[in-house]
Amino acid sequence: ASLMSVTATHHIKVENVVATVNLSTKIDQRLLCQKARNAEYNPKRFAAVIMRIREPKSTALIFESGKMVVLGAKSEDLSKRAARKFAKIIKLCEHGFVKFNDF
Repeated sequence: ASLMSVTATHHIKVENVVATVNLSTKIDQRLLCQKARNAEYNPKRFAAVIMRIREPKSTALIFESGKMVVLGAKSEDLSKRAARKFAKIIKLCEHGFVKFNDF
C-alpha cells in the first residue's frame, strides 16, 4: 500500500518524541547522580546518567560529553520543556555553566 492510502485510512498519533540537545559542557556523571534524586548511573551497564521527571513525563540520557537525549514526551513542545527542566536540574547540581544548544 502506498503512504497516501495508509494515512488516509489510519489515524496517526504521536506517542514518543526523541530529541537531542548539546549542553555545551562536560558532565561529571558521578556528581550529577549523587546530587540529583531522580538520576541513576551504572557505567558498567550504560554510559549515560538516566534521569526521569514526572511533568512532562520524560526520561533523559545524559552523556559525559554534554550530549543529552530526551525521550518519552508526547510532542515537540513538551520535549523542549522537558529538556529545559533537565538542563536546569543539571545546572543546580554543580554544573554552573549549562548552555542549551542544538535542540
